[in-house]
Amino acid sequence: MDSLDTPVRDVLTEPVRTVSPDLSVREAAVVLSTEEIGSVVVTGEPASIVTKTDIVDGVANGCDPAEAVVADLSSDPMITVDVDATLEEAIERMERDGVRRLPVTDEDDIVGIVTTTDLVDALTTETETVVGVLARSRTAEPPYTYECVDCGHHVTTDSHPGSCPECGGRMRNRSVAQE
Repeated sequence: MDSLDTPVRDVLTEPVRTVSPDLSVREAAVVLSTEEIGSVVVTGEPASIVTKTDIVDGVANGCDPAEAVVADLSSDPMITVDVDATLEEAIERMERDGVRRLPVTDEDDIVGIVTTTDLVDALTTETETVVGVLARSRTAEPPYTYECVDCGHHVTTDSHPGSCPECGGRMRNRSVAQE
């Protein structure tokens, strides 16, 4: 079992499967299915990512998979994490941005991908859960770190700050296990 301080480079999956932006959505679905992966990086400027969920949502919203191309459904800008970031930083980025997979970069190159599955595998044993691992990593002693659920702004204080000083959003305590 790894710790939250483990660098992403130790748990990433490589190589990353890439596709051309003009690949049809149908062909991308075949790649995802046959290779049993959840996403592909779409090459181009800028690079982007398309997931199984993007494809399903696109088709549900009327996209013709034979006519549409992956660039039409891909997420841009692509949310990434640096190869030297810690697992905790990757988890925080996933949570903040609402994603389940992060392409991993080393300078400007995409060198791998880290997914929630990779993190669960790295941080748990058969008898643990990610919640338990995260709970151990948090302290219940003040000062507490609060994070805005809307903009991600962090505040460290001994008591709940009420609302976010940046945007007025709801603050949550990041220093103790979340329920």
